[in-house]
Amino acid sequence: MPRHRPVNRIVAFALLALFLLGGHAARAGDFLQALPEIPLAPGFREIDSRAVLFDKVDGRIAAAEATGSSTPQQARQFYKATLPPLGWQFTGDDRDGSLIFERRGERLRIMGRKGGGRTSLVFLLVSRP
Repeated sequence: MPRHRPVNRIVAFALLALFLLGGHAARAGDFLQALPEIPLAPGFREIDSRAVLFDKVDGRIAAAEATGSSTPQQARQFYKATLPPLGWQFTGDDRDGSLIFERRGERLRIMGRKGGGRTSLVFLLVSRP
């Protein structure tokens, strides 16, 4: 009997969440390349040259950046609605207004800022000891 790999389950949950969220969801396949378990908010494009990934013995550190025409508030609403069905628990807002999520020993920080008519989103994922 074939064993289901955890990645298959993550993809299945992601697709289910996107289906259930309807208009709030990104199209299937619109995930960050640097963080493939994180969907890309509608209207945003990842900046490939800004991606960083460090694998270490006790986890990983990864960063990604995206830019788009949506407002930081629209992006916040998207991630607050989309990430919990994917297993990320919203733990609150940081002092700088960043969204903080946690899942299986990892912490995800999403920072949004507006400038020059565009919104930039910075994603930072760090494994917690």
